[in-house]
Amino acid sequence: MFCACVVHRWRGGVSRCGWTVLEAERKEKDEDGRAPDRRGAKWIVFYGVIYVTQFFGSYFYTSFIVDEVSNIIKEAIEGTIGGNAYLHSKVNQWTTNVVEQILSQLTKLGKPFKYVVTCVIMQKNGAGLHTASSCFWDNSADGTCTVRWENKTMYCIVSAFGLAI
Repeated sequence: MFCACVVHRWRGGVSRCGWTVLEAERKEKDEDGRAPDRRGAKWIVFYGVIYVTQFFGSYFYTSFIVDEVSNIIKEAIEGTIGGNAYLHSKVNQWTTNVVEQILSQLTKLGKPFKYVVTCVIMQKNGAGLHTASSCFWDNSADGTCTVRWENKTMYCIVSAFGLAI
C-alpha cells in the first residue's frame, strides 16, 4: 500500500498573523489498484513552519513539530531533575543527562533532521539570565523549541534545534 499526498486547495491565503491553512487529499491504493480512499488532512503554516493538525493512515510528514519536541524536553527535564534541589556538584551531570535523553528521543522519531540541543541550569538566587539565538535556515522545514522549566531552587532552559537533512 502506498500514499500520495497532493495539496489541492488553499483556503484564505496568509493572514496578517502569518497563519495559513492548507487542505490536502490522501489517495491510497492497494496492490490491485482498487479505488482510492480519500480523506482530508490539514496543515497549519505559521511563517513558513508547517504544523500537522491531522494525520491520516500511515502518512508520515517530516516537519519540526514544536508540541512534540516540547513534550520530549519536558519529560527529559522532569525525569532527570524532577523535584531535586539545586546542588552545584550535580549540575554537569544533570545537563549532560537532559541533552542526551532529548537527543535520544528525537532520533527515535526517525525524522530526517540533524539536532542541536542546549541546556542551561541556574540556581534561583535573584541573578538575571538573558539568552538569545539566531539561525539562518529554511523556515519551511527547520525549527526550534525552547522550554523554560523551574522548581523552588533552580531554572532549567532547554533549546532544541531541528535542521532538515
